[in-house]
Amino acid sequence: MSKSYKERLKLHRKSLFKKLLSVSCLPLFIIVLATTFFLLRESPEHWKSDTIVINDISSTTIASGGRGSGSRIVAQIADDNGQYFVLSQMKPKEALSALKAGDEYTVVYASEFARLHIKGISQGGVEIVSTNDSAQSYEKNKTATIVLCSVCILILLILFAVTIKFFCKEETKQICHLKQKLKAALP
Repeated sequence: MSKSYKERLKLHRKSLFKKLLSVSCLPLFIIVLATTFFLLRESPEHWKSDTIVINDISSTTIASGGRGSGSRIVAQIADDNGQYFVLSQMKPKEALSALKAGDEYTVVYASEFARLHIKGISQGGVEIVSTNDSAQSYEKNKTATIVLCSVCILILLILFAVTIKFFCKEETKQICHLKQKLKAALP
């Protein structure tokens, strides 16, 4: 008799778990996605600095990080060693007017999404792209990621509460009932 109760208890728990899992998928997916994208970016402590001579300034396409979806066209710099750097702070025309091929520049860069991204660029002590602004942007993104994940966790908890309260009444009632029966059946 207690074996039958245990089997029924197991079935009701499984049903409850399936319902809770179905409502948790989207918030958990958003948390994992946001955290993954943030963790793929190097923190300012790991940014590298180098002196390069610009060989060519062209354009490249990157995923749009802001409003809207899709991609945007930004500047790409090739140095005399054959390395390519994405300069996402400037459009190609802006980079062509601010930078000159053949000149030497000091760059601060990070490896993100299998590409080198410039976080700061200067020439002769004059900042063209501020490293401090890039570091502040990193911190804002960090804060936004934490807020987004916190909101998703709160939504997840609310979804759990609503699901248990309104959509799992029978399961919770049966689980409590079967637990009492099992407790009473034990000597």
